[in-house]
Amino acid sequence: MDENILFQTINVSKSFGPVRALNNVDFSLQKGEIRGLIGENGSGKSTLAMIIAGIVLKDSGKMLKEGKEYNPKQIQDAFKNKIAIVTQESGLIEDLSIANNLLLGREKDFTVNGFIKAKAINEAANLMIYRILKNKKFNVEEKILNYSFEDKKLIEIIKALYQNPEILILDETADAFSRDNKNLLWDVIRKVKNEGVSIIYISHTISEVSEVTDKITIMRDGEIIDNIDSNNCTEDDLKKMMVGRELKSNYYREDNQATFNKEKVVLKVENLSSKDAFHDISFSLHEGEILCLGGLSGCGMSQLGKAIFGLLKTDTGTIYLPEKNKYLKNHSPVESINQGIAYLPRDRDSEGVMLLASVKDNITLVSLDRIKRKSSFISPKDEVTFAEKGVNELSIKTANINQFCIGLSGGNRQKVSLVKWLMRECEILILDCPTRGVDVGIKAYIYQKLHQLKLQKKSIILISEELTELIGMGDRILIMKEGNLCQKIFIRDERPREEEIINYMI
Repeated sequence: MDENILFQTINVSKSFGPVRALNNVDFSLQKGEIRGLIGENGSGKSTLAMIIAGIVLKDSGKMLKEGKEYNPKQIQDAFKNKIAIVTQESGLIEDLSIANNLLLGREKDFTVNGFIKAKAINEAANLMIYRILKNKKFNVEEKILNYSFEDKKLIEIIKALYQNPEILILDETADAFSRDNKNLLWDVIRKVKNEGVSIIYISHTISEVSEVTDKITIMRDGEIIDNIDSNNCTEDDLKKMMVGRELKSNYYREDNQATFNKEKVVLKVENLSSKDAFHDISFSLHEGEILCLGGLSGCGMSQLGKAIFGLLKTDTGTIYLPEKNKYLKNHSPVESINQGIAYLPRDRDSEGVMLLASVKDNITLVSLDRIKRKSSFISPKDEVTFAEKGVNELSIKTANINQFCIGLSGGNRQKVSLVKWLMRECEILILDCPTRGVDVGIKAYIYQKLHQLKLQKKSIILISEELTELIGMGDRILIMKEGNLCQKIFIRDERPREEEIINYMI
């Protein structure tokens, strides 16, 4: 065995019912190496990561760490062997403080005469944060639930590194991060690499994988297709190996014109404000328009989307549906749905899908009033037909429609979250980062679907931090900064450039 190899799997296989997730996978990781792991949703990346981390048990094959057999039965076994993971799902307890989350299970270290010293725990938590993130500030006494998704993931990374791991697995951790937090994470990755830590970096953002890793492993259909040095391949090469076919490097809209019905306003927002979120927001959405909302993380655009749908209370201003002569004021999401408005949230797992419910129940939930018969009876057969149509609509990879969503890959959960609204055929769609955490194949499909919806005269508010997505899909682009809407409106006809938009974001 090569003395530089820290860890390897030999012929590792795993099935979930009839679905073969991994098929005789041979994988090796060197000491101090940053290894990228890429592939389409459902290719087996996360399954391999969870087997290494002791979360999922392999069916066959073996694993070696430093030449010795490694066979974890639970995640604690991985910790003992200095392997830590930050998964796609939240690994924190929402009702505990940051300090208590970071030091959960280590309370004995802070106990004197049977009493836990809260002050000592808080001081230790602050020291942990400073050691890893330096100038990033957190109130360690505050509950985790009060922090954003990105901040929660940063806390999970700190918690994982507190274990002093020899192997750190980051499963799509950076895919949801703003540019600032991505740069912060990459600094941390380079720092721990210099300390000898090996990292498995799973991501769908191929350009970033190439930039931050030493070597890249490509997976498809549960098998490893190839291992390539990061500086010896192009982004298009990697995409082709991932999906097994050529993908256009530009999969956005091909037209350069803002084409929508300028005479027909379907949603009008005037002077809308919500305390500490956004202030005095006014804009109109037209029939057949893709209106993009862009900005940095924390600019207020996600909260604005929630407010329009009825998930966030507003203090002043109006939301008006001219075609229905209907005002929405501190309304409920149910009322929005009844008025033909759909909402795809940014945080897929906690807001977009019910993880412990079936694919069928997730897809049918918002359309039960459409499925039920005149007698108000909901036919199980009709539910099955409806759900199967949704699965086929977006080619969702699932064992069957009764599979729980927690067993799906991240990208397929996103498909479930999206297709339930497509099946309801809403007239207005509010989509907050709809391509976050999905592979290039699914991303291309979603863009194609959005363009089809536009041609069907559906109206879309597309919220995104990705400049290429804003420019590639929007008829008009609005930029938010610190809760305010910038006066400048970018129009597709004018072919806006990234550097122009960035100047208004920062």
